[in-house]
Amino acid sequence: MSELERQVAVAGRYADVAHAAGRRAAAKVEAESGGAQVFQRHCAACHSISTPTALVGPTLQGVVGRRVGATAFDYSSALSGRPEKWTPASVVEFAQSPAGMYPGSLMAPVPMSPADRLDLQLYLAHDNAGVDLPQAAATHGEPR
Repeated sequence: MSELERQVAVAGRYADVAHAAGRRAAAKVEAESGGAQVFQRHCAACHSISTPTALVGPTLQGVVGRRVGATAFDYSSALSGRPEKWTPASVVEFAQSPAGMYPGSLMAPVPMSPADRLDLQLYLAHDNAGVDLPQAAATHGEPR
């Protein structure tokens, strides 16, 4: 293989890696945008994410990493004083099945498709700066 052929082969390999990284970044942006739409459809009537003001439900501004039931809101006994902290996955899981996660919760369940759940997780992670988006999307299960 000539030096020129080697350089072309190496450049092609790096171009493939850069192209794949660009596709992943574009997919994240699209999912975050989709998550904003999911939030507007399913959550915004009761929750704010852009202000610390509670509406019908508590604000979700800065929710990731916050203790469950920790904002100035009149929570039910199911959520008051809980030690767990919210993750993007646990917020979405709670929205899907509030009483299943915290028996006695007063919030009504919010049915979402698997794609909507993932988009909402990415949106919540993005809104709460400092959370690694791929980790947020891969986190499932109990709140921490």
